[in-house]
Amino acid sequence: SVKYDVNGSSDAVITKWNSDGNLVQLVKTNGSGGEGPTTIIVDSNRNMYFSGTYTGQGVFGNFVLDSNTDIDNTKTDIFIAKIDSNGNWLWINHANSKVMDYGGDIVLDPAGNIYMVGYFGQATAGGGGGPICFGSICLDSNTTMQGEVFVAKLRPDGNWLWVQRARGTGFESATSLQLAPDGNLYITGGFDGNNTMFGSIILPNSKGSTDFFIAKISPDGNWLWAKATGGTGAESSRKVDEVRKLYAKAGGISEVLHGSGIFYRGETHVLSVLALGGPEDMLIVQGMESESKKRFMHHYNFPPYSGGETGRVGGINRREMGHGFLAEKALTPVIPNKINFPYTIRVVSESTASNGSTSQASICAATIALMDGGVPITTPVAGISVGLMASETDPNNYVLLTDIQGPEDHYGDMDFKVAGTKNGITAIQLDVKVDGVQIGVLKEALTHAKVARLQILETITNEIKEPRLGISPRAPMILTVKIKKDQIGMVIGPGGKNINAIREETGTEITIEEDGTVFVTGRNGGAEKAVKIIEEMTHEYKVGDTAEGVVVKIMEFGAFVKISSETEGLVHISEIAPFRVEKVSDIIKEGDKVPVKIIKVDEKGRINLSIKEANKDFYKPKA
Repeated sequence: SVKYDVNGSSDAVITKWNSDGNLVQLVKTNGSGGEGPTTIIVDSNRNMYFSGTYTGQGVFGNFVLDSNTDIDNTKTDIFIAKIDSNGNWLWINHANSKVMDYGGDIVLDPAGNIYMVGYFGQATAGGGGGPICFGSICLDSNTTMQGEVFVAKLRPDGNWLWVQRARGTGFESATSLQLAPDGNLYITGGFDGNNTMFGSIILPNSKGSTDFFIAKISPDGNWLWAKATGGTGAESSRKVDEVRKLYAKAGGISEVLHGSGIFYRGETHVLSVLALGGPEDMLIVQGMESESKKRFMHHYNFPPYSGGETGRVGGINRREMGHGFLAEKALTPVIPNKINFPYTIRVVSESTASNGSTSQASICAATIALMDGGVPITTPVAGISVGLMASETDPNNYVLLTDIQGPEDHYGDMDFKVAGTKNGITAIQLDVKVDGVQIGVLKEALTHAKVARLQILETITNEIKEPRLGISPRAPMILTVKIKKDQIGMVIGPGGKNINAIREETGTEITIEEDGTVFVTGRNGGAEKAVKIIEEMTHEYKVGDTAEGVVVKIMEFGAFVKISSETEGLVHISEIAPFRVEKVSDIIKEGDKVPVKIIKVDEKGRINLSIKEANKDFYKPKA
């Protein structure tokens, strides 16, 4: 419900929300140019320390700062301010120059002093943009390119105590600052050019387009040491079409799981777990006008800790649903059909660490879990994301980035997710931040994605070449039997009497399809027992078949023998033995087990049996 007008090209805003998600406070700048936030931290008294950049005249509550830069959003000054818990501006300070200044992290020490890291550049391509002044402390811009690193310390009242810088002939930048328990500071960033100096410490020539550095500085502003990488390309010596380090692991987590897969691609880590169920476990999808069932499901979770954050873990959001559906779509073409593998299949992929395209890593981990669980997929599936950095003025000036990381996704122009097998693509998703992408660029991106996909598939198949031959003993057993359509009613029985009795006796789940296919799901031999009962119930005996039965009734003209749970036949007195039988009860008793042979089936399905044709020596004449 809070509304405000922007006074310049942009205003910086701080909002405060309660635990119910309601806005309780809003603080904003009001300059004639543009103000942009970079970092905010909160101390134990709930005071806020707020840093960023501005152009033109910056208005922060009652504080007004004049910028030496033009209001063109290309040259900026750094500001840092303190705001109390009620939203009042307590003080503000800034670094004033005619060059571009950028602020990064800010940290507080136990005494309330503030440390800030950033970098400043030049005004023109020729260099020499003049000094940058932190209060009375001024540094000249000696760079011949675009940036030099600085670290500054302020007192709790906002006055600058000292400023230290790194000096080089190329470009240096730093945005990350950490305060150690001993009071020393650690700074990370990047540099190029020759002989970058951190005080008296000189880092050698950068061999590639950018090298990483890490440096340590004391609380009083002295450089203690500085170290650098030494790759031949953009650090960490990774080429734009290079996939980060890969790792795959099939199973080995717990015997309770039906299948599991772990997949790492750089700092992106995913664990996928497989669960197998019977046909009765299929997901019912209800629409407004239709209803369907799904037997394969892939669910994706992205807990806050995987992105280095804290937060509530609860239901999934639209992003998680979308990532799960994308992976499910990629894997569906290789899932075996229901007749060959009647299980309901669910894979849950959990992002345990994230730095770029966890959705595609989920496809890889899920493939491993399926194969580990013995699901006979037709071929493994893998996915990769390709990014784009393009010129705003020249559409032919662009770079494709294979296996983009988080910052490359954030600042790039495209996130092109491509998943598939060695034979082709099974799913794609294209996210763009520009008005459009040329067809030729997409074609080239697909080529890059294929090369990376084949590399990932090789890693997967080196870990597990093909699906395991059997499913986990912890998974239920599913057996299939086929009956005639007109026998379905008999198996079910009136009101489900027969099928419920089988379920109760065997501890199984029984699903009967309209075409007569019966799926029996059970454990500990229950499925085998239920199938035997169903086969006996539906078996259609033919002339010449033999069986063993139990005598259930004696008549003067013969005996009735039960040869299955649902089938009885008559053994006429003349078919009991190869000799004359005067009285049936003289030879046969109720409960006797006898071999029989089917000798006739009439038009009503009634069966005539013969003991003597099944075994002529079963009964012998009395002496």
